[in-house]
Amino acid sequence: MSLKIHKPGIQASLQDAGRLGYQHWGVPIGGAMDILSMQAANLICGNDLSAAVIECTLHGTLLEFQEPHQFTVTGGGAIATLNNRPISFNELINATKGDLFQLHPSPNGCRSYIAVCGGFAIEPDLNSCSTYPPAKLGGINGDYLKAGDTLAICTRKNGVRHQALADTNNSSDEESIQSILKKAKNNVALTQKEVTLYIHRGPEWDWFDLLAKENLLKKQWVVGNSSTRMAYLLNGPALQKIDTQELISTPVTRGIIQVTTSGQPIILMADAQTIGGYPRIAWVGSNDLPILAQCRPGVQLNFQLQELVDAIDN
Repeated sequence: MSLKIHKPGIQASLQDAGRLGYQHWGVPIGGAMDILSMQAANLICGNDLSAAVIECTLHGTLLEFQEPHQFTVTGGGAIATLNNRPISFNELINATKGDLFQLHPSPNGCRSYIAVCGGFAIEPDLNSCSTYPPAKLGGINGDYLKAGDTLAICTRKNGVRHQALADTNNSSDEESIQSILKKAKNNVALTQKEVTLYIHRGPEWDWFDLLAKENLLKKQWVVGNSSTRMAYLLNGPALQKIDTQELISTPVTRGIIQVTTSGQPIILMADAQTIGGYPRIAWVGSNDLPILAQCRPGVQLNFQLQELVDAIDN
């Protein structure tokens, strides 16, 4: 069984839960930008939560099913069709031989995830199938998907859930599954062009003057056009440090908000480097990273300091 890529769209790639445990070697974690939508796609298809899926940015992707199979699409950023007929996100869909799946433009969201029942037959690199082109790791030959690529599908009878899910009688497991599906589907960035994210003070928070901190929390920021899987560039006022102190390269990871020498804040994303020399003014809470992943260029961001919210709640 296989899928054929006719048009990959914008940097479509195979992604899973990421390449954990290799950051001390300088290898980024990578993995799906919107981890909840990736997990939801696998749950709907009955796969392992961490199985590889196709991550598509915005629209343009065109795939052909070369045999009958079941699949799903989650996340957002596009309108999905099968043979030019609209299909729903977050549902199990039956495809027949020769069916064409396509993603068309839509006004909100940024990334869609395509999973197939049984998962894709991809050999892992460093315990992950996630594509990381700079190091030629994962995916097909370590690169983004290309027209003409064929993705083999693991053989498994349609409709059969993964054993770990089929056998669960644990109510807490079922609650966790339903929580993932609900959070993925209700991601506010899939329907809104302005979102609020909760942040925490970073290690170099006190390196910045009062105006910089006020601007970070009170001004509205816009996701820049040059944003990538490595980092989102934010458009807004420059954030100034108190003095010219420089930071020795130090560990960084997804969600860290760094400030460049020009005062421009950037948010590190899934393919973030493992060390960096820009001061870390703040970091985005892990619960909000899937929201951020669905923010396309032009989306407006508001930041709230988590400790201030906690103080008000208490």
